[in-house]
Amino acid sequence: MTIFKKYPPFKSILAFLDLLVLNASFAIALRLRFMPHIDVINIPEFKIAQEWAIFIPYSLLWIVIFQYLGLYKRHIIFTKSRQTVLITKGIIIGFIILIIAQFIIRPSVMLDSRLMFIYFLLLCTILLISYRLLLIRPIFRSKWLGNLLSENILIIGAGKRGKLLASKIMEEQEFQSQVIGFLDDNVERGMTVFQDFKVFGKLDDIKKVIKDYRVNSVYLAIDNISKNRLYSIISDALQYNSYIHVSSEIMEILPAKLNVDKVKDLPVVRSNSSLDGAYNKYFKRILDVFFTSIGVVIISPLLLFIAIGVKLSSPGPIIFKQKRLGENGKSLYFYKFRSMVVGSDNDESRKKEMIDLIKGNNNNSNGGSTKVVNPTRITKFGRFIRKYSLDELPQLFNVIKGDMSLVGPRPCLPYEYEVYDDWHKRRLSVKPGCTGLWQVAARSEVSFEDSVILDIYYIQNISPWLDLQLILKTIPVMIKGKGGE
Repeated sequence: MTIFKKYPPFKSILAFLDLLVLNASFAIALRLRFMPHIDVINIPEFKIAQEWAIFIPYSLLWIVIFQYLGLYKRHIIFTKSRQTVLITKGIIIGFIILIIAQFIIRPSVMLDSRLMFIYFLLLCTILLISYRLLLIRPIFRSKWLGNLLSENILIIGAGKRGKLLASKIMEEQEFQSQVIGFLDDNVERGMTVFQDFKVFGKLDDIKKVIKDYRVNSVYLAIDNISKNRLYSIISDALQYNSYIHVSSEIMEILPAKLNVDKVKDLPVVRSNSSLDGAYNKYFKRILDVFFTSIGVVIISPLLLFIAIGVKLSSPGPIIFKQKRLGENGKSLYFYKFRSMVVGSDNDESRKKEMIDLIKGNNNNSNGGSTKVVNPTRITKFGRFIRKYSLDELPQLFNVIKGDMSLVGPRPCLPYEYEVYDDWHKRRLSVKPGCTGLWQVAARSEVSFEDSVILDIYYIQNISPWLDLQLILKTIPVMIKGKGGE
């Protein structure tokens, strides 16, 4: 699966056009400021100005920012006021980062003209907003992009939600999407269920239907289904298809906490990852070791300060070590700065509450929170380091050892795993992480099942871009003191 197949074609086209506009704006600004003393493009010699050559990789920064702001979401790209605000915001953020990078790096050949910067800022703002608002709709509707943008869509679920989704897709004429039909275990093959669209078969026929009808986008729209069955279908679809969109009340936590795509006003959750992809198998580990090693060196004085604080605050070891389960149920020793009195990990009442929480019982004293802890066992210094998540820092050594990753689901305790449903265990299909999606998006404010749904969403969308977002979002969460007590 290539990186291009992991995203709908319209997102790649938009990103490419944005890059063209950004680089054209820079080239024009360069020419206006230094005309006629700089040769921006030398066509006979196939050369461009050094300043522009250096800017080209910088321009990728804006694509990352635009992605973060949601400018490639299908329900955003045809809006006017909202898109204008987001484009302006994105340009300003990228411009500030560019100026800071220019000041810190100070390359020998680069941008030291304030007037040139002003030209660029004005040009890219005007050109990006103009082409996005005035040209995108006719570009998407043009015949020359028709074959590239067109999607053959298979909808899993021929019930009320599936029919609603089909009608919403047909309203989005700009995307030139074509619903080819449905799959449903409860409807007879060949039955017409919506307009002229028929049911091609049962869910087990998905591989054959995708191949026979050249399906390049699968939408799953079922509510009356078990979570285990839902995630099995998604996993199967990802094996045969580059991505799958899900519209289901089961996943309502995702649009509530994340900026997901919408078909018209109907939220859909996209999954596109393959765990055997190059990033997850190779590059994620390389980046983990590289950034963690640098981080440990930088924060070593803080680690020393916390170690002294733990030692002086109460009797017992500085580091709390606990056996947990990680990737595919493999055992690991999980490290934290000790924040509770010795022996707190043998609290049977906490164990019972956690089991009740996992099983969905409502009689735990935490009101459904995923944090189950006896506050009377926390030391005074432990309360401080838990509030700012500083007790978690020794897990950086778990990352260096290879037991954990910087980003991923949290490792679970063995007794927790024993009461997991089959679908819960999917959160253990990757290495556990120091931070993750549910910690950043919801902390302990959601139910256990919703925290698992958030973890599985991460696994099904794992990418360097998502990891970077979560790492950056973890920092303000720690600074604001949103950790558990």
